[in-house]
Amino acid sequence: MGSAERELAGATLRAAAMPAIALSLALMFAVGCNEPVSEARHRAVDNWNRIHGDITYQLAEEAFRAGSFDAARIKLMRVLETQPGHRDARILLAQVYIGMGATDDARRVLSSADPADPETSFYLGVMEEMSRNYDAAAGHFRRAVQEAPSSLCYLVAAVEVLLADGRVDEAEAFLSGLSRPPQWSPRWFCLLAEVARARGDLQAAAGHYERARGMIPAHDAARAHWLERELAAIYTRVGRYRESAALLESLLSHGINQDSNALRAELIYSFLRLGEFDRAESVIEKIDTAATDTSALWIELARGRMAGEQWRLADRALQRVAAIDPNCADALMLNTLLRVRLKEPSEAVTALSRWRAACPHDPLIGPMRRFVEDSAQ
Repeated sequence: MGSAERELAGATLRAAAMPAIALSLALMFAVGCNEPVSEARHRAVDNWNRIHGDITYQLAEEAFRAGSFDAARIKLMRVLETQPGHRDARILLAQVYIGMGATDDARRVLSSADPADPETSFYLGVMEEMSRNYDAAAGHFRRAVQEAPSSLCYLVAAVEVLLADGRVDEAEAFLSGLSRPPQWSPRWFCLLAEVARARGDLQAAAGHYERARGMIPAHDAARAHWLERELAAIYTRVGRYRESAALLESLLSHGINQDSNALRAELIYSFLRLGEFDRAESVIEKIDTAATDTSALWIELARGRMAGEQWRLADRALQRVAAIDPNCADALMLNTLLRVRLKEPSEAVTALSRWRAACPHDPLIGPMRRFVEDSAQ
């Protein structure tokens, strides 16, 4: 929001509040005939403080959303001066202090809040997590879940801090012990996937992510793409290369520019495992070489071509590596082996000499030298 827009929003908010302000001011001076002046004035002042506090709180919210933490802090402190029991102002002030990195101040503010308030417990947990005090953080998050069992936000925080602390069994036990599991939602299934992933059950994790993906509405492309990215990574790890490749191609076709080179690298890996070397090579050609070193990808392609006895195509891939890094040990080794396979003894000796000059301490040079000598006989 620009400064002009914020100014307009503030002016609109103040204009909308003017009738209430006028009423409270009138009450301050229009004392009833049958009641003491002090009582009426006290009520009028309380009413004014409430209205003014709510307006100031809303302005502080605007400042917080705009990233103006200090402005929000000043406004919220004004609210709490006249309304120390203003729950939302106290919670927001703690958020402001957390955003400023002033966790001690946030903790001080929350110490005066209602301890049974789930948001109080939640933000106390956030501060402990920021300090890497995971055990204390988990305690606060669990308390928030007990106070508001229907809130998935608090449940996610409790489980994720246990996972961050390596307490996978405890996270699973916590979820299975819920008296009332939350309503099914994409976030719930993503949480189950995180737990399954942490315990190494990638097939179960894939199943949970698939269910989450099926619940994402068509218009929510950002969440759908994030889930597809996670699914593709798991499919690759469990050997479901065809499904991984399909998802990665879909993501790239939607113009996902963030980490597009990383997506292409994963796609190449899947194509190589599927033996689709031409498709892998086509994707390597599309990678931005200014941002990514493709030599390792060309080497993997050369290995795959050689395994498939596509010797000349493997040679072409190794030439691409040589153009990037002439002293790459893996490429020099593969080139030596390739010359032997092509029955080019003199070229094999030359390749071996180049490898030895670039990497004199490589322990594989000795065995390869004997292999070259034996093949030349």
